[in-house]
Amino acid sequence: MFSLTNNGSPRYSFSSHLLYQALSRNQTIAETTNSSDVPSVTILVSPSLQKSSDNNHSCTENLVGPLNVDFKSPSDFSKSIDSKNFPPDYKALTNFTSSHDLTISISSIIIPNCKPKPNSKVAIIICYRDRETQLKFFLLYMLPIFIRQNLEFKIYVIEQAGNTIFNRAKLFNVGYEIAKSEYKWDCYTFHDVDLILENDKMSYRCDKQNPRHLSVAVSTFNYRLPYEGIFGGITQMTGAIFETVNGYPNNFWGWGGEDDVMYSRVKRFYDIKRPPKELARYKMYTHVHEKSNAKNPKRVQMLKEENRNRTLQKINGLSNLEYKVLSRQLKDTFEIISVDVGHP
Repeated sequence: MFSLTNNGSPRYSFSSHLLYQALSRNQTIAETTNSSDVPSVTILVSPSLQKSSDNNHSCTENLVGPLNVDFKSPSDFSKSIDSKNFPPDYKALTNFTSSHDLTISISSIIIPNCKPKPNSKVAIIICYRDRETQLKFFLLYMLPIFIRQNLEFKIYVIEQAGNTIFNRAKLFNVGYEIAKSEYKWDCYTFHDVDLILENDKMSYRCDKQNPRHLSVAVSTFNYRLPYEGIFGGITQMTGAIFETVNGYPNNFWGWGGEDDVMYSRVKRFYDIKRPPKELARYKMYTHVHEKSNAKNPKRVQMLKEENRNRTLQKINGLSNLEYKVLSRQLKDTFEIISVDVGHP
């Protein structure tokens, strides 16, 4: 359990809403345990989030290498994993990290209590709607990976509200703007929720010079690139790169096409880097496309139009992004942000 510590006073158990009460009193909440095998997890409620700068000892990575990613059926999953553990709370997080000492900010930024390698401040942006099972698997497998890599990170789950047709690209633009406004990230990772890394030695640290395409070898493609120009699944780049290309196009409603446009935008300015396929292996949680995310019948035509008229890149993206934040829900180890992105 977590306890409220105040000048050596007795410890009191608390629930999540007490974080906000503690914040108003500017107190610190920390986990204590009788086992020396489990590290402390400090819940940082101070307005300052730069705790990692106080740590002088370098982080030690405890990477596993190849991982066994097993997708059980939802019914089996609910039987084997207590639903109360999802979304993972602080107690579940300590079970993930048997040899890590962490700080968790009031805004769910997870910070290693050591000096990480350069370029380790990473925003993880997920576009989302009605994918609860995929999100649970993502948290189950990816949270420990990010922590073992000693990243300073936050998972932003950007949920499209309403029943209008899905717009993945616009949600990524929204996630970028929200994440940028909250913290000084080294880079931003645009991550599909249904892709799970199978080797934790594939680093999520940032390349400050080049955009990266991370999902090189995906199970549904027999762990091969389906074509050289693919730039979907998982991409990563700095804020400067993302703004240079004006982000994703906002007018791709439905499945497909937006990642190919993004490839064209990025290639006009930068070389795209890919990690070795032996490391960048991902297992996809397969699913059917919902009616609200049906294939975009105009995607090929729209791609050709953008390639033909390059001024579209300047006027369609971050520069004309409009949206409305409806709610923000802190879930201890990530945040769900519900947004209205309009309609076609």
